[in-house]
Amino acid sequence: MTSKKLNRRDFIGGLSQSVLSFLVLSRATQQLKVSASQRTSVLVLGAGLSGLYTALLLEAKGLSVTVLEARDRVGGRVHTHNDIPGKPEAGGQSFSEKYQRLLAVAERLQVPLEPSVGLDKEMLLYVRGQAVLPKDWAGATANQLTANERKIVPPLLLSYYLQQKNPLENETAWTKPEYADLDIPLDDYLRRAGASTEALRLINFNPGSRTNSLETASALWALRNDQRSRNLGQQPLRIRDGNSRLPEKMAAALKSPVQLNKVVEAIRSLDSGVEVHCVDGSSFRADYVIVTLPFSVLRDVEITPGLPALQSEAVKGLNYTAVTQIRFTVRDRF
Repeated sequence: MTSKKLNRRDFIGGLSQSVLSFLVLSRATQQLKVSASQRTSVLVLGAGLSGLYTALLLEAKGLSVTVLEARDRVGGRVHTHNDIPGKPEAGGQSFSEKYQRLLAVAERLQVPLEPSVGLDKEMLLYVRGQAVLPKDWAGATANQLTANERKIVPPLLLSYYLQQKNPLENETAWTKPEYADLDIPLDDYLRRAGASTEALRLINFNPGSRTNSLETASALWALRNDQRSRNLGQQPLRIRDGNSRLPEKMAAALKSPVQLNKVVEAIRSLDSGVEVHCVDGSSFRADYVIVTLPFSVLRDVEITPGLPALQSEAVKGLNYTAVTQIRFTVRDRF
C-alpha cells in the first residue's frame, strides 16, 4: 500500500540484497512518543518476525522506520510463556537448518540456539470409544476403513492420499496458473483420490491435517504443504531460553523503539503520503506503509482507498486454523 508509485524491482531487490550489520543499542524503557506531525519514511504495521525483519532491512538501507504493534510485546505468533515452568511456546515451537534468514539474523544479533527436544513418538489411538495401539490398528474392530486403507494409521491418511499424485514439482510450483484448478475444497480432492467416508472423518479429527475443516481447507494448500514437508531440515532447533528472545533482540536492534499498544484502526493514502490512525487517538504519517498484520486483524482496519476486489475478498474470507494447546506436569509415566 503506497501513496505513490514505487519501482517494485528496485525496492524488493534492495531488501533482498541488503548486507546487514546490526548494532544493539541501549535505550530508555519509556516508550517514545511520536507526535502527529512527526514523519517517517516507512511505517511497518506489526512487530512479528516479518515486521521486525522488514524494519531492520529498511534501516540498513538508510530509511527511517517506525514499527507499530497492537500488543504490549513484540514477536507476534512467537510467544514464550516465561512465567510457566519450562517456558513453553504458545506459538512457533521450533525451526531447522533450512531457515536460512532466521539463522542469519540470530547469528548477527548473537542470539544462541540449541537443539529442540523431540517429542515422544509413542502414540495411542482412541477411535469409536476404543483405545488402540498403532501396531494393533489394522485388525482393530474400531478400524472401519476400506481394505486398502486399513493398515494406515489415522495420522498418516492425509499424506497417503496427497503423496500418491502430488503434481507440484517443487515448493513454489503452487503459484503457477496451471495449478489454479486445484484450489478446491480438500475433502473433494481426497474423495476423488479414493478416500473413504471413514478416512475423511478420521483425517478431519487429526491435528496433523492443520485444518479447521476439510470442507474449508484448500487442496492446493495441502499439496503445497506436502511438497514442503519433503525438504524439511533434519535438526530441530530453538532459541536458548525461549524463542521470544529472537524478536526481542530484533526489536532492540532498531534505531527507533517499537511503538507498543498501537491498535491500528485506519490506513489512508493521501497525495502527500500515507496516514495511519490508532484507536488511542494517535496518528502517524509516512511516505509508505508496509502491512504485516494477519488478515484476521486487517479485515477490521478501514483502508482508504479500498483494496482491489480479489485482495479484499482474500482478506475478508481467509480462515485461520484454530489451535489449542494443553500442557501437563507429569509425575509418572502413564
